[in-house]
Amino acid sequence: MLSQLIGYFEQYVEYDPMFTQPEYSNPWISDSPDLWEQDRLAKDISVRRVKRWAFSLQELLQDPIGREQFVRFLDKEFSGENLKFWDAVQMLKTLPQRSVETTVNEIWNEFLGADASCPINVDSHSYEITKKNLDKADRWCFDVAAVILK
Repeated sequence: MLSQLIGYFEQYVEYDPMFTQPEYSNPWISDSPDLWEQDRLAKDISVRRVKRWAFSLQELLQDPIGREQFVRFLDKEFSGENLKFWDAVQMLKTLPQRSVETTVNEIWNEFLGADASCPINVDSHSYEITKKNLDKADRWCFDVAAVILK
C-alpha cells in the first residue's frame, strides 16, 4: 500500500501546486488571463501537459485540448463513433431513473441496432451480452461493450 502511494505521488508531483509551480498563475489572484486563454493557444501544447495525458484515458479526456486532439486522431482512424458511444454510456449512468429506459433504447438504435446511424465495432460475444441486457434495461447494460472499446 505504501509503495502504491509513493508511486502515485511520484507520478503526480510535477502537477501538484504544493510542490511545483503551476504553468499558469491563478487568475483570481494575479489578474493574468493566461489560464482562460490556454485553450485558444492549442498550437503551443506544453510537454508537461501531454505527459499528463499518458497517465490514463481519464486524464486525456478531462483536458479540453487533450480531448480535442484525441477526437481528431479518432476521426483520422475512422473510429470517432467509439468515443461518442463511450460518452453516451457514461452520460447514461448519471441520468435520473425515469430517463434511463428511453436513453438505453436511443443508444442501442444509434450505435448497436441493425439500422444504427453511427455503428460501432464490438465482438459478437459482447454484442450478445449487451443485447441480452436490454431485457432489463438499466444504467449498466452497455458496460460490457463500453469496456471493450476502452
